[in-house]
Amino acid sequence: SECNACGELLIRDGIPIFNKNDYGNKVFGFLLEFNDDESEQAYEQIVDLEPDLQYIWDTQAINMNELGQVEANILQGRNPTQGAEQFEEYYFSSRNDPLLHDGIQLIPDLIDEVEKIYVEGKDKIALLRLQMAYMLLWTILERYATLRYQISMKKHKKDRTRSPVMYKIHKIAEDPAFAKNIKKYVKRSRSIVKADEPESKKTLDPEDPKKSINYYYAMRSNITHRGKAHYIYYRDLLLSIKELYKISKKIIRVAFKESNT
Repeated sequence: SECNACGELLIRDGIPIFNKNDYGNKVFGFLLEFNDDESEQAYEQIVDLEPDLQYIWDTQAINMNELGQVEANILQGRNPTQGAEQFEEYYFSSRNDPLLHDGIQLIPDLIDEVEKIYVEGKDKIALLRLQMAYMLLWTILERYATLRYQISMKKHKKDRTRSPVMYKIHKIAEDPAFAKNIKKYVKRSRSIVKADEPESKKTLDPEDPKKSINYYYAMRSNITHRGKAHYIYYRDLLLSIKELYKISKKIIRVAFKESNT
């Protein structure tokens, strides 16, 4: 249900922070209600997503428009004004996120620029530009994974074998939309050796989403690994960014569509 609460909306490290106050400002959002037999599981999922370094639970009167006020649990920012900036809007929506909205639209233009530079015979510059574009695409994907699956940088309590980053990356691979579009856009398998794990080969396999996301992430890791960038071949990187852009665009679109249902 739509509602609003007295306070202000701040942003810290790209994460929305609610600061409760009585200055007359309002922050708009939604009240989530759970059945008694579902509430424990629902709160566990919320706690898994939200970092306790950023938030603490509080209780506040929420305005329900014509229905008046109700007391509700709310995630208040922990030390909300420290390192935070005023958010321009009175509500937070990932639809308006600069990376998920504007950043993803930049990728095809960057690919076109790279291909033009390559045709001009400027191979090294084309490769550098391509690496920059691929890193931007991964920044977008990691932002998406953070907002959707886990904001916290702690190891997930149900899976402490993986880093927080890889936990979120693998959550993308579990998305049915990712599996569907891997099969749609990847036409052939190929492999890469990760620069910091030369004994470990990563294979792009349209029938295996987890292997595929590991392949794409290995391409990213090779770019950031000092002195190893020249091992990334232009052709494979260009093919990867074209595939991953189409897949990313689809899964983000599906996520936004699901949030309206």
